[in-house]
Amino acid sequence: MRHFLSIDDLSMDQIETVLDWTKSIESGWQYCRSMNNKCISCFFAEPSTRTRFSFERAMHWLGGRVVTAADASTSSSLRKGESIKDTIRTLGQYSDAIVMRHPDPNWPEVAREYSRVPVINAGSGSGEHPTQALLDLHTIRQKWGKVGGLKVMLSGDMTNGRTVHSLIGLLHMYGCKIFYCPAKIVHGSSVEYLGLPEKYLRAQPCTMVEVECANDLLKDMDVIYMTRIQTERMATDGDMDIRYFAIDEKNVDLIKDEAAILHPLPRGKEISPLIDDDPRADYHERQVRNGLYVRTALLDYILYGNPIIAP
Repeated sequence: MRHFLSIDDLSMDQIETVLDWTKSIESGWQYCRSMNNKCISCFFAEPSTRTRFSFERAMHWLGGRVVTAADASTSSSLRKGESIKDTIRTLGQYSDAIVMRHPDPNWPEVAREYSRVPVINAGSGSGEHPTQALLDLHTIRQKWGKVGGLKVMLSGDMTNGRTVHSLIGLLHMYGCKIFYCPAKIVHGSSVEYLGLPEKYLRAQPCTMVEVECANDLLKDMDVIYMTRIQTERMATDGDMDIRYFAIDEKNVDLIKDEAAILHPLPRGKEISPLIDDDPRADYHERQVRNGLYVRTALLDYILYGNPIIAP
């Protein structure tokens, strides 16, 4: 049994195995094995479009079954006060693996201790989102043919952005040069940065970029990774002034032709819809689609432990 609750749960060799299998799936679905009636529980106590649908479609494509709770915060016994431990133990009786999202950033450790079936972290509050990081890594490699040595700018809400918390570990592992451009909240004369939490910043050295200076670096960046401002995780008020870097028709031409613009979605105003059809905008056709391929490979790896690589 193997959980995937943090990006640290897989070694580089294991990551390469999953990504090799992903490439095989991209080239031909006929190489997918039949799951022989295996079943996963998709338990989402926070909203999801791409993650939930891609996991469910992946399991169907593999010939397996899915039981799902898309609004688990209101439709499950969580609303009655059931503990995460009891929920996980219950789901394990009905499925061979659990795919779970919950607003508590600490729920993965409860799963690690008490689940008797593999659990996949599909989002843990403001903690991690490791499967998104895998598909982001695959998208970068797909675009550039490599990952090592690339210059990557991470922009937006670095405090609450769980996708960045997982991705930065992979970028560091592969030797990328990382720049981060955190949004900031201006309270009169004081500034509060929505920057990387200390545990991620301490482990992964990177260069901070002020919002006002981000345009100056665009010509040098190989990947620009945008994130939205997660106001649902903040105690906001109507007078709060949040300033963040945005890409629009005014500065998109500063980005070099071969660069990739990525976003885990959903987005706010940090990427203008007017550039959605720009060839550098890879957040729909590449990034979203890759979620299906990567999660198919991951399910196969976790449920069987030895993905079949296409000849």
